[in-house]
Amino acid sequence: MQGSSDALRFLLELIGKFVSGEDRSLILVNQIESVLAVNFTEASDFPDEQVYEDLVVALSSYWPGGGDFLYDEEGILRAFKEVLNTLGSPDRVN
Repeated sequence: MQGSSDALRFLLELIGKFVSGEDRSLILVNQIESVLAVNFTEASDFPDEQVYEDLVVALSSYWPGGGDFLYDEEGILRAFKEVLNTLGSPDRVN
């Protein structure tokens, strides 16, 4: 499923769960990171390379409550909203 539309749709669905508030757990964030790492091993595998790079940084720097040089829940929420604003909703993926 590497770089496939199914993988992208699934990734956007998971991000949508966080953004909607349905699930804001660290487990979900780790799952998002895992789906990204397994299916999009390079920025060129992703529809938008800058969004990919920003997402990788946000995910690797996330910790609930944040801290020095870390993204907190609001920071990762902003990053996830940017992904959805740029790539659209899961139902728009071909």
